[in-house]
Amino acid sequence: MLGILIVGVITIIGLVKRNGKGKRNGLSLLALVIVFIFSVTVLDAGQSETTSSEPAKVVDAEEEKIDAEEAEDKEEEEAKEVEEAAKKAEEEKKKAEEEAEAAKAAEEKAKKEEEEKAKKEAEEAAKKEAEEKAKKEAEDEAKKEAEQEAKKKAEKKPEKSSPTLAQQNAIGSAETYLSVMAFSKTGLIEQLEFDGYSNAEASFAVENITVDWNEQAVKAGQTYLDVMSFSSSGLIDQLVFDGFTQEQATYAVNEIGL
Repeated sequence: MLGILIVGVITIIGLVKRNGKGKRNGLSLLALVIVFIFSVTVLDAGQSETTSSEPAKVVDAEEEKIDAEEAEDKEEEEAKEVEEAAKKAEEEKKKAEEEAEAAKAAEEKAKKEEEEKAKKEAEEAAKKEAEEKAKKEAEDEAKKEAEQEAKKKAEKKPEKSSPTLAQQNAIGSAETYLSVMAFSKTGLIEQLEFDGYSNAEASFAVENITVDWNEQAVKAGQTYLDVMSFSSSGLIDQLVFDGFTQEQATYAVNEIGL
């Protein structure tokens, strides 16, 4: 800028000398120099201001760009966090639903198994009860038939003949047994058969002794009660099992006062 100023001054002086107009030209020269210097100063100031303001604008633009990029990055990061949070919430919801379904299925399965188990136990209990009932009915029927058969034999007129030695011995054994313990009619016959007598000999002996079978049932019932406890129906069943009739067993329980 200083070089331009010097060149300008020299040029103006040269022009004045060339024209050669004296004092008036000197004043003109001075005025031109002042104007030139002012113009150059103003021009230089304008250039300086322009030059100094341009870097500031560039810096501001760069900062705005950086701020914009940072804001954009922050928005993207926040959007990503929101998306991840939503995804995580969806996964947790799905997991909770699956766990709830699994728990419900397990509960239903356990309930079904429990119902099937209870049903099976009930069926088995009913089957067992039916089998026991059928067995008891069969036993009762067999005893009833045996009693009827024995009754028929008892109703037959005995032959008028002297008992054999075996029959006499059977009678003696029967009386001995009755003197020490109570027996039902069929029970005494079975005991004599166990001792080696034939069924005919044992039956003959039982039919030819004087016995109150009701009293035998009372004695047998009392013997049971001396060693253990029974209900009335339980004692009746036990006496029937021993060979006494239902009537004899019932009579015994009533006489005992159970």
